[in-house]
Amino acid sequence: GDVVCLRCGYHRIRGMRLPSPTAPSPAAPSRSSAAPDASRSRPNEEAAATSTIGSVDFDRSPERLRIKLRPTMAFPLAIALALGRRSKLPILRSVCAGLIELVRGVPLVSVLFMASFMVPMLLPAGQSPDVLLRVLGALSLFLAAYLAEVVRGGLQGVPDGQRMAATALGLSPWQTQRHVLLPQALVHSLPALVNHFIGLFKDTSLVTIVSLYELSGSLSLALSGDADWRPYKIEAYLFIALIYFCFCFSL
Repeated sequence: GDVVCLRCGYHRIRGMRLPSPTAPSPAAPSRSSAAPDASRSRPNEEAAATSTIGSVDFDRSPERLRIKLRPTMAFPLAIALALGRRSKLPILRSVCAGLIELVRGVPLVSVLFMASFMVPMLLPAGQSPDVLLRVLGALSLFLAAYLAEVVRGGLQGVPDGQRMAATALGLSPWQTQRHVLLPQALVHSLPALVNHFIGLFKDTSLVTIVSLYELSGSLSLALSGDADWRPYKIEAYLFIALIYFCFCFSL
């Protein structure tokens, strides 16, 4: 299909501005009627709210993407790893691929143990960050490795004609990735991305093994330390399950 310029709504090829083929080309107007027609067509052009590239809707300014994904610590790293693995530089591609495969090849429990116990041994005494920050970093790295493959699959699913059309419009490679390829890839990968976010949200209960306590860990401490809680342990676990269900279902 046609590719429309994100900035002005016109078909642009190497700096040329051509009127849209969807609008019929009128006969050559006279000098007296040319100015009113131009002023009358300007509001119509500005009234069009969006342009379409592929299946992604954009506002006139490329920064206002309708599909907004809230950034996390892992998501920008995942996009960087996905782009690095698709890079034409062999060293960058090898480093990104090795990091992804290394993190994906170990269980999350091992990553948490390494972040909690091995990182302080590799750093000078007294300069190790807090255990909460180390665990957050480990979880972000673990999730980024999986999300990178999801984003890479979405990028491979975008037709190559979109890239060639963006090149014909005069966009640079980074502009092509930002305004044309990545938005479509993220839309195609949205179900898999949400699936991984839900999985990580439930895997946060594993931080109990490194002496961090979330909902289930706090309930275990309450049941073992206070006898008044023990008759209500079934209701407490059902309440925690309801909290997990509400968060996961809302995603």
